[in-house]
Amino acid sequence: DLVALAERFDAQGTVAHALNNIGPALADDGQERGFELLQRSLAIALEHNMHDHASRAYRNASEASVRNRLLVQADALIVPGIAFARAHDMDLHVSGLIGALVQVRLMQGRLDEALQLAQECLRAESSSASLSTTHLTVATVAHTVAMLQDPGADGGVQDVAREQEPARGRARGNTHGGQKERVARVPHVQD
Repeated sequence: DLVALAERFDAQGTVAHALNNIGPALADDGQERGFELLQRSLAIALEHNMHDHASRAYRNASEASVRNRLLVQADALIVPGIAFARAHDMDLHVSGLIGALVQVRLMQGRLDEALQLAQECLRAESSSASLSTTHLTVATVAHTVAMLQDPGADGGVQDVAREQEPARGRARGNTHGGQKERVARVPHVQD
């Protein structure tokens, strides 16, 4: 298989990448092996200073934990994942991890925290994250929590949508006026 071949040639980046792809699929199928592969991917990436692979492993393992309702496991991965991704300027993964944290807080019934994190994430400057599934999830959570707390509220989603309108249609790395778009910092989550 690909992992065995990559290991044979000591292609650690390929091994980490492959495990990062296979792990979530197996975890979503209810197989503990998926989480083991993600942990292995994370260990390889950390050992070899592969920041993107490590950030992705934190994110994939966290999101798979959330999807499997393993909230204690998700919590244990998300906070160090955010710290790592933030320290290495992996903003897209920071955003995804914060989105996972919002979902965990919602599932734990910690509605005030979920709403606060969701609103902070939505109010962050326009970035590639604003166009992602994570952003959509966070917006949905903010709206849902606000509606649960006050049926007439919208969680600030409409205001944020208006503020982010200029960013719609732009993808990360696209140029505008010959300059690369700046990827925004996402809100700080206490470690």
